[in-house]
Amino acid sequence: MLTKARIKLIRSLRLKKYRQQNNLFVAEGTKIVTEIVQSDWSVVQVLATAAWVQQHEALLTRQEVLTVSDKQMQQLTLLSSPSPALALVEMPDPAPLPDLTRQWTLYLDDIRDPGNLGTIIRLADWFGWPTICLTPETVDPFNPKVIQASMGSLTRVELPTIDPDTFWDHAKDIPIWGAHMEGTSIYDATLPQAGILCIGSESHGLSSHVEAHCTDHITIPRQGHAESLNAAMATGILLSHMTMKKQNQ
Repeated sequence: MLTKARIKLIRSLRLKKYRQQNNLFVAEGTKIVTEIVQSDWSVVQVLATAAWVQQHEALLTRQEVLTVSDKQMQQLTLLSSPSPALALVEMPDPAPLPDLTRQWTLYLDDIRDPGNLGTIIRLADWFGWPTICLTPETVDPFNPKVIQASMGSLTRVELPTIDPDTFWDHAKDIPIWGAHMEGTSIYDATLPQAGILCIGSESHGLSSHVEAHCTDHITIPRQGHAESLNAAMATGILLSHMTMKKQNQ
C-alpha cells in the first residue's frame, strides 16, 4: 500500500538536503530503473504500474516492489511528467579519489546545470573515462535532472566530490589540461599517457583557483561565429578526440 508518508518522503527527495538527511535518492524511467536494479546499488523499493511490473518481473528478483496506479505515479514523480516506474535508492558510498598517475580523469569546476552534468556523466561512460571529480559547488549528481540526463550511466562512473586543496596535493607533477578559449588546439596537442582534463562552469569558465594549477590550456578551434559551446558539448568533443588519440598511440 502506498502511504502518505511514503509519498511525502519521495517528494521531499527533490531537494538535496532531504536526500542527504535520508541517504536516499529517486531514479525514474524505464531505462534508468532497469540499469539501477541490475547494478550493485541498494534499491529500497521499486514503485511501478502493474503493466510495467509484469513486463519487467524477471529483473525484479531482489527488490521490494510496490504496484501503483497511473494517478499515484503523478503524485510521486519529481519530473515534469510521470514515467511508469521509479526506484527509491540508497546513496552509494562516496567514491575514492583514483590514482591520477594511471589514467585520464575529468575534473568539473563548479558545473551548475544538472542537464550538463548528467550528459557529461553519460559521455564519460560512452568514451570509457572511469572517474569524474566534482568540486563541492558542482550540482549534486543525485539531483533528479542529473539522473535523468545520465540515462543510467551514473552507476558506471565514479563521482568523488573532492576538496580542491586536497585534490591539487594529489595532482602534483601530473599534466593538468584546462579547457580554455585561448588554449592550444586539441587537434595539435600532444597527449600524455595520463592527466587531468578540467572543464569550467557554464557562465564563467575555469575559476582562477583551477587556472593556477593548469599546466596547459586546450581549446576546440572555432570555424564559425557562435560565441561558445556549452560545457557538455565541449566535453563531448574533447573526450572523443582524446580517446581516439589514446587508442592510436
